[in-house]
Formats: sequence, C-alpha cells, structure tokens
Amino acid sequence: MKAPIAKQIPYIHETHGDKREDPYYWLQDKNSTEVVDYLKAENAYTEEKLKPVANLKETIFKETVSRIQETDQDVPWPYGEYEYYFRTVEGEQHDIFCRRPKGTEQEIILFNENEFAKETEYFAIGTYALSLDQKLLAITVDASGDEEYDLWLKDLNTGEIKKNLLQKIAAGVTFSNDNDNLWYLRFDNIQRPYQVWCHDITQTQEDKLLYQDDDERFWVGISRSEDDQYLFVSSGSKLTSETHYMRAEQPRGELVCFLKREHEHEYDIEHHDGYFYIHTNRHAKNFKLMRCPLEKCDESTWETVIPYNETICIEGFAVFKNYFVLSERHDGLAQLRIFEPKTLQNHLIEFPDITYSCGLECNWEYDTEVLRFYYNSMNTPPSIFAYNMRTYERTLLKQEPVLGGYDSNDYRSERIIATADDGTTVPISLVYKVSALQKPMPLILVGYGSYGIDMDPWFSYSRISMLDRGFIYAIAHIRGGGEFGETWHDEGKLMHKKNTFSDFIACSIHLVNEGYTRSDKLFISGGSAGGLLMGAVINAEPGLFRGVIAHVPFVDTLNTMLDETLPLTVTEYEEWGNPNEHAAYEYIKSYSPYDNVKTLPYPAMFITCGLEDPRVSYWEAAKWTAKLRQHTIDHDTILLKTNMAAGHQGQSGRYNAIKEVAEEYAFVLGVLDGEI
Repeated sequence: MKAPIAKQIPYIHETHGDKREDPYYWLQDKNSTEVVDYLKAENAYTEEKLKPVANLKETIFKETVSRIQETDQDVPWPYGEYEYYFRTVEGEQHDIFCRRPKGTEQEIILFNENEFAKETEYFAIGTYALSLDQKLLAITVDASGDEEYDLWLKDLNTGEIKKNLLQKIAAGVTFSNDNDNLWYLRFDNIQRPYQVWCHDITQTQEDKLLYQDDDERFWVGISRSEDDQYLFVSSGSKLTSETHYMRAEQPRGELVCFLKREHEHEYDIEHHDGYFYIHTNRHAKNFKLMRCPLEKCDESTWETVIPYNETICIEGFAVFKNYFVLSERHDGLAQLRIFEPKTLQNHLIEFPDITYSCGLECNWEYDTEVLRFYYNSMNTPPSIFAYNMRTYERTLLKQEPVLGGYDSNDYRSERIIATADDGTTVPISLVYKVSALQKPMPLILVGYGSYGIDMDPWFSYSRISMLDRGFIYAIAHIRGGGEFGETWHDEGKLMHKKNTFSDFIACSIHLVNEGYTRSDKLFISGGSAGGLLMGAVINAEPGLFRGVIAHVPFVDTLNTMLDETLPLTVTEYEEWGNPNEHAAYEYIKSYSPYDNVKTLPYPAMFITCGLEDPRVSYWEAAKWTAKLRQHTIDHDTILLKTNMAAGHQGQSGRYNAIKEVAEEYAFVLGVLDGEI
C-alpha cells in the first residue's frame, strides 16, 4: 500500500503584509466527506505499515495486562457515615464507584460506568459530586470526547437515575448546603467556561445566572471551601486571577468579589476559622500565604502566614480543621509541608527516592489529623499513605501490586543534569533495568515544557516491557514547565519559548555524549504542547533522532493562534503571545512546526489525533503529516492515526489506553529493528 498523498489546493494566509502558503487548509473542513475519507485512508495506511509488528503489539498489551491486578479496589476514604472507593473488574474497561457504611463490608454500588459505556463508543466521567446529606450523586458524562458534558443525577435512596438534566456543560459541578440546588458552568461559543448557574433539583424554580465573565482570556471555575461554608467562583487567565465568594447555604445569593483582578496578580483563597487565607504572588514570584479577617478583606488587613522564599514555590494548599498542607516545589522536586495555623509550626514529609512524584489523595474529611497522599517513582509502584499530622506517623495503606514477580530493586532511577546553550542546567530523570545496562542503549526521551506544568517522574506498567527489552526511559524537565517554579515557566514561554526546544535538544545531546544512547537508538515522545516540542526539535535537528511519537500535536501553532473562533486561542495569548502583534507573529512563525517543515531527512514518525478534540484540532496533525510526507527524504515511515470517535485524551477505557501505548511501543521496536 502506498502512502496517501493529500491533494494541494492553493490557499494564502496574509497577516502583517506577510503571505504564507497553506495548501492543506482544505483538511480543516471536518464535515467534508473528502476529509473524512482522507483520514480513514491514513488510518488504513498506518494499520498496513504496522502489520509487521501487530503480534508484538498484542504481546506488549498482554504483558502489561498480566502485571495489573485487573479486579482491584482503592483504599476506601472516609466521609461522614460512609467510606467511598472505586473498584475494577477483570475484563471491564471502566470504574465502579461504591461506598459502604463505616465499619462494615456492606457494599453499595453508586455508579457502574461499564453499564452505560456499552451504549456509546466513547464514555468518560467529568466529575462525581455528592450532596452534603450524601443522598444525591451528580455525574457529568462525556459521550463523544469533545469535553462537553451532560448532567446525570442519581437518587442514592431509590437508585433512580435521571439522565441529561443539563446538556453541554463543563465538567465541574457542586451542591449547595441545602442539597436542593446545584451549581454548574456553561460555555460560550468558543467552549470557554464563562457562566456560573444555579440549578434547582426540585425544578420549582428556573435556573439562575450567578456570574458571567466576558473577558475571553479568563476561564471560570467553581469549588467549595474545605469546611463547606462557602462557594468560590474563580476566574483566571494564564497570568491573572480573581475570586468571588458567597455562603454555601444561600445557593441563589449574591457573589462578593474578594479582590478585583489586577494584571499578573494571581491568587486563590480558602476559609478557615474566621479568616480567608490567600495564596498569592503579590511581590512573591513563587507565591506566599497570607490571611485576613472575614469582616474586612481589603489588602490593608492582610498579614503574612508563610513568607516568600524565592527557592521554594508554593503551588497550592489544602485546609483541615487544625492543619494546612502546602504543596511545594524545591530544587525541581515536589514536597508536602504540614503547617499548624495556630502555632505556625511546620515540617516536611520526607521521601526516599532521588526523583519521584507525590501529592494529595482523597481527603474529604475536614475534621481529621490523618492526611492521605500518593507517592511513586519510575521504579516504585503507586503507593497510598496515611500520615498522622500530629504524631508524624506514616502508614502504607496500599502499594499497587505488579504481578509476575516485579522487583523494584531490579530497576534503577537516576537524575542527571544537562547544560543548555545559555548555561542553564536542565535535569533529566531516567530509569533502566540494572541487568540490561549495556551502554549505549535504545532510549525514549519524553518532554512537555509548557503552561508551568510539572512533569514529575511516574510509574508505568507498560514501560516495564521496554525496560525489560533493554530500553532506557527518560524525562527532560525543560523550561516552560513548572519544576523550578514560576521563573522556570517564564523562561520557556512567550518570547523565550525557544528555550524549551533548545533545552530538549541539549538533553538529547547530553544523553548521547554520556554514552546512554546513540542517535540511531534515540526516540522522542510528546503530546499536545509536547507535540509542538516534537515538531520544533525535528525541524532543528532531524538527524539527532531515530523516531518520534507525537500525540495530538499542537503543530499548526501560528494559524491556530490567529484564529480567535477556536477554543483556547485568546486565553493562550499569555502563554504563546498574540500574533496579531507583529513581533509575536514573527517569533511564533519562526518556530511553528507546520510553517517550518523543510526538505530534510526526517526521522520515522507516529502521529495521533482525535476527530472530536476541542483543544488541539485534528487538522493540525493531518496537515502536518501531509506536509512532512511531501518534504521528507529517504523513507515513508510517517504515520497518522486519527481516533474517529475520541478527543484529546485518546480512547476511553483502561484496556484501550493500554492498547494505544502497546501500539506506540511496537512502532518504536519495529523502527529500531527495521521492520517498519
């Protein structure tokens, strides 16, 4: 089978007097039969090209499944009179949400996702929300992958489920204290959550609009205070935020603005014992914690609780009756700090590995001294701990089993340091099987580097199949992410975005120079903004890499950022720049992967997208694939796979997710062995 060749239709974009040819613009018509047929032809070609590794894909899938405890259950977390948990059943794709009265084994199934997932090709839950009396369960359901949700409501006494009470709303909902009203979010015409509504479950009143934000840079969210006394409505852009609040027992009351938005001031609040606590970057790049009395919230009354420390970034905090837990970052690593608001005493929870992930788990009870947190590393399976904040006692509640005789001591995690072009040191986390270490080894390097998102090391059941086959798996902690706080993010966005790409290239070269791998064994992977990273680095250094996996790649960057009718565009100006301004236009154009495809010996590529993706449109991957195939030298291994009934997150269901990873790994092994 020959690769599909997309036809070229002349089309010119003109901005700031600059003309750019876009011969594949026609692929942006999602409703065109010709476009759909082309995507299906690409899928057929990809399937044909992957036939030599079809058995390998199935083998890796079976290996992964064999390591998983398929019928399993979470550690129940307490809330009121019950304990709640999710469990899975062998052969079933989705979770079952359950509870039981405390001190009993009397299981009550609240929602079996598998029963309803059979009705549609795609099925994902946005959120579960319980009423305070624990008699009602609100569920938001996405049946297409477009991240527009329908509201279902279950009466936990009768078992009755009412479907589609509301349609095309955002994922997050929360109950008022009277248990009769529900707050939810509606989208504007570019799928931005911008309105907060109150819905009367008894249907005796019409829905009431409580808040609307007309600034297209700002997305609106809702949450309850940890003590259930307040509703918080947050409105935030990439640089600025604003919070409104009202008493949770007054579901149709008037919202009060805590502090009006000011450019580049980010803050969020919580309530505790007569004070609002403020997590703020006011004169504190990496944030500090302050508080003020409820009766007077203006800044003149703010007092410092946790002072600013430029070496520690306070990412957020959780509130309990007698304790706070701060999520922090120091030296590129996550950490948890326990803080007593009355005495101001605090201490860190210590972790053993040199590189790891940690964070808060389900902590629904406010009046408790026991914190639940998760921990894992690249060779340590996911673990749930209970930590007594008063006695400092730590108890392992569960470590996810890895079947088949897995021993974490057989694998080693390392953290090494590369040096970027400008002298910046960039960490790399990596893992390999000790007995397989024989440098240089085939290596998969992943990266993201955008939005200040941390890419902390994580454990993977599927990855073991590659480690056992002699691979190293590595993560580049590049600028644009948040590993070293807000400055790390700032140095990889807007007019500094190219630092993200040069950091990744520096990490790749370091791994080669240090003998971990060679260019003919080096594979790279990234998704979404990480897909942009993939596109940028192969345009710059195509010969450095053997193969590339690009998930839902944001590669038509300039055209997307010029189209204000698309979701995310306007709010993303503060991350990428506004190309309606000439300087930003020229800078984005200089790295936009689609605009910079040249006649080069590109590496083998496996590119994925979702037809229903609202975040990165399918046509970015489709146009990029067509242009790469037009210009690449030497080989035809540029594959595009479109999920025709899924969105940004790929197919729904745990087995489907494993199959997708198995296919990517089979692609890597096939390229390495010359079968593809």
